[in-house]
Amino acid sequence: MAPPHPNAGAYRRRIRIVAPVEGQVVADLEDDFHRFRVELHHDGRQVTSCTGQALRFPWTECPGAVERLPELAGAPLTPRGTDVAGHADPHLHCTHLFDLAGLAVAHAAGGRYERQYDAVIPDRDAALVTHARLFRDGELVMAWDLEGLEIKAPLLYEGVMLRGGFMRWANSHLDPEGAEAAAVLRRACEISWGRQTPWDNLERALDIGDFMLGVCHTFRAGVAEVALRVKGTVRDFTDRPGDLLGS
Repeated sequence: MAPPHPNAGAYRRRIRIVAPVEGQVVADLEDDFHRFRVELHHDGRQVTSCTGQALRFPWTECPGAVERLPELAGAPLTPRGTDVAGHADPHLHCTHLFDLAGLAVAHAAGGRYERQYDAVIPDRDAALVTHARLFRDGELVMAWDLEGLEIKAPLLYEGVMLRGGFMRWANSHLDPEGAEAAAVLRRACEISWGRQTPWDNLERALDIGDFMLGVCHTFRAGVAEVALRVKGTVRDFTDRPGDLLGS
């Protein structure tokens, strides 16, 4: 694979999932723009309760999505965390909280104690090329050469687009562990575009563009128009990955 393009910085995202006691999973996420937490309880077969916290977020309406997490009660434990989309509509939830809840479900189904993901996506060059990497518990488990929204390498992923059916492709070509890693890296690649967003010029969520309408809780019609920018919340972890999640 091609080496990372030399540039000014890199987007970093860390996700840590822990089962501190039987029947409980806590999942945390931090990146340049977000800091979220989900706490899930289960009885070994299904989710019994799900709560969350929005600790750092870009829009004033983001914390409201926490109130939707209890909808996940009753969702079956499954090794494919994306299956929770069959229990609740992800477009009505915060994308990041919903992703964390799905990871927590899979964590519980697998009986794991702790898992950590670290994604690194160098800033794209003029041709929108970058080299995305994902580490799981400190080990490199996935690396993609990207051009725009298309994966160019490795061979298994060649020609796969990050949008328009990516998870259907991943779930049909990869085992649950591989599909989970692919979902985590794909989401990080999407959010990494935010490093090229002129945040200081935005006042409302809708200022990003109508193309975002319908993708999540904050970008629902009627909410995006009143969701205001929370200023001073963007971080840059390029040279300080150890600060993610305060570790």
